Amino acid sequence: MTNPFKNMTEMNIFSLNQPFMFSEFRHKAGWRGKARNWSFGPRTQENLQLNIVYGGEQTITVDGVDYQQEPGQATVLCPGHREFFQYSSAEEVHHAWCAAIQPDLDRVVLKGLEMMPLILPVSDLMDTLMKIGLLHRNGPRRLREKLAEALFHEFFYRAGLFDDEPRPLPEPIQRVCHFIEEHYNEPCTTKNLAQVACLSAQHLSRLFRRHLSCTPNQLLWQTRVEKGLAKLRDTELTVEEIAYQAGFKSPYHFSRFVKKYYGLSPREVRQREWASDMKTERSVISTQISQNLKIHWANEDFLRNGFPIEGLDRFEDGQQFFARAVRSRNCWLASLQGEAVGCMILDHTFYNYGFISLIYVKPENRRQEIGTALLEHGERICRTSKIYISSRECNQPMNQWLEKAGYEKCGEISNLGPTGDEVVYCKILAP
Repeated sequence: MTNPFKNMTEMNIFSLNQPFMFSEFRHKAGWRGKARNWSFGPRTQENLQLNIVYGGEQTITVDGVDYQQEPGQATVLCPGHREFFQYSSAEEVHHAWCAAIQPDLDRVVLKGLEMMPLILPVSDLMDTLMKIGLLHRNGPRRLREKLAEALFHEFFYRAGLFDDEPRPLPEPIQRVCHFIEEHYNEPCTTKNLAQVACLSAQHLSRLFRRHLSCTPNQLLWQTRVEKGLAKLRDTELTVEEIAYQAGFKSPYHFSRFVKKYYGLSPREVRQREWASDMKTERSVISTQISQNLKIHWANEDFLRNGFPIEGLDRFEDGQQFFARAVRSRNCWLASLQGEAVGCMILDHTFYNYGFISLIYVKPENRRQEIGTALLEHGERICRTSKIYISSRECNQPMNQWLEKAGYEKCGEISNLGPTGDEVVYCKILAP
């Protein structure tokens, strides 16, 4: 979505002397619907309210849609919406809230707030600000206002509203991703991964779906497949040996997953990779392509360090688009002696075909075949029989390069931007 806060300072969200209120409540366990103590509403929200659940669960119905809020989660409720609260009947519910009383919000800002995620994990800063605000709920007004503003802006920051900087993955997800990378070939269940994250399996799965669009178990098997494919391409081990080393129960189990992800059997993958000496030399993920050039997945460190890329203006919310590609493991880096010199984004959402949405090489590193190495890498890891890529019509060097690489023009897309049409190219990959 277009960011309404992009050119706005954070303190302009609330008007001067905006009144705030901190409060908390504990709802004792009881039977659902037995008394109003276990439900509240319906009501029309008049304030902007940030709610944190510390214990138990509650279901919030907003305009007829149910949202379940668990301990360790925060939500922001916007004015003008119909709400109903249902509290757990099996356990005590402890929740706290901070309300901006009848705020005078700009319509554009309010629309942006309504489009952000309703529920987010509570950050350490949110938790601290809420607890300090509760301690000073009857204290000096200016102190209460500053604490409340900081609390709301921390939620807005975590929702990614203020600017286009990518947000770090929640720490539990980072721990699980690191664990999978280090222990992918060991027996592991979702319960084991939840223990690593110190969360329930259900909570961890929800976090993964929200931030990575997959489950922890799906990431585990995807990692095992990629590690197995790397061994297929870079070693002479048998398929059976690779299957067990990559954490699969049997060669058949490995073959079934490879076929599912890439549409080819392990032996077909190996034949395709060893079709020429050049392709053998230019291997895949985290494997040396030449003496110095390597291609590997981009990670969170790469996002934090920054990598200025020309051409992101082709995408709405370009930086966020790039961050999502990194976190979904759809972005690969080309590195020389540990320094990123180029990158490529490839996914399989273009009518379920492989689509390279971005190839970029730093200007000082061009004409060194780095772009070609990234393009060939994309062709290797593409799961489908055809691969697509697009280029601006005015970018003649790029268009000529693609045609030289065996891509054929298959269509045009108009009205994507002020610089002309987008030309779509396709290449049929050998089985």
